[in-house]
Amino acid sequence: MAINPIEVLAQVRAGRLRVLAVGSNKRFALLPEVPTVAESGIPNYEATVWWGLVAAAATPADIIAKINSATEHSLAEPATREKASEIGVVVDPLPPEPFGEFLRGETARWSSVIRAANIKPD
Repeated sequence: MAINPIEVLAQVRAGRLRVLAVGSNKRFALLPEVPTVAESGIPNYEATVWWGLVAAAATPADIIAKINSATEHSLAEPATREKASEIGVVVDPLPPEPFGEFLRGETARWSSVIRAANIKPD
């Protein structure tokens, strides 16, 4: 099954699960021996887990800037980065505009997958 690696890492380390491949375009630092899906024979495959903060479209720019600044400050703290790294989280914050572009790209990408597979909600 496809799942976020940090959610099952304890089971993998205990030998209860075996990871066949990772969906990112780079190997997972905590499981460096596990190939990517692309390395396993499906070129250009990439499906990853990411997190982000969003706000209502009408949120004033100064509020967005304050939230972004506080978030970047928190994510830059050595203790935060260390703890994230320990559990396999890659901290790679994007400013609001590039994150918006990323969201639009992900929406377009997965919308086309949903349409092509004729996926319907129950």
